[in-house]
Amino acid sequence: MIRKTVMRYVILCYVLVFRDISERIRRRFPTYNHLVPSLLTEAEKKRIENEDIKRVYWMPIEWATQLLKKCYKKGQIDEYHFGVLCETIMKFREMMHNLLSYDWVNVPLVYTQVVHICTVAYFGITCLANQPIKEQGPRLWINDFVIPVYGVYEFIFFVVHICTVAYFGITCLANQPIKEQGPM
Repeated sequence: MIRKTVMRYVILCYVLVFRDISERIRRRFPTYNHLVPSLLTEAEKKRIENEDIKRVYWMPIEWATQLLKKCYKKGQIDEYHFGVLCETIMKFREMMHNLLSYDWVNVPLVYTQVVHICTVAYFGITCLANQPIKEQGPRLWINDFVIPVYGVYEFIFFVVHICTVAYFGITCLANQPIKEQGPM
């Protein structure tokens, strides 16, 4: 029963975080009453509603760690497993916090465009900068046509890399969160 309760608290934290991030989850669980039959008891719902803070994401995590601490004090969990479980729950909390942080800070499309233009410009300038400078004065041999092989290879590899990332990154990876979480 303890394992189910701890997992229910962790999943409840997950749902509370995703209610602010995902439109699909928000439609599935618009109020705390929709959480009651599966993830939340009436007493826990009252505890959340009586809280004066707006962001109650971390309350279930606190409940889970308190329950684990109570089980540890009763001797139901040994010290090693208590530490591992608490550490795992805190890692989960940190990941949920990072997810909220990523949702709060929107990266504008202009940023990716500026990075793309700067990268292409940098390697174009690098290709030109690798050109040899003609020396003044007498030389034993004359070589007027020099191709900066390293600069050309560098430019080609990075442009191909940028095009590959742009194609696969934007079309495949960028749409993945939308498919999983619904429209944002």
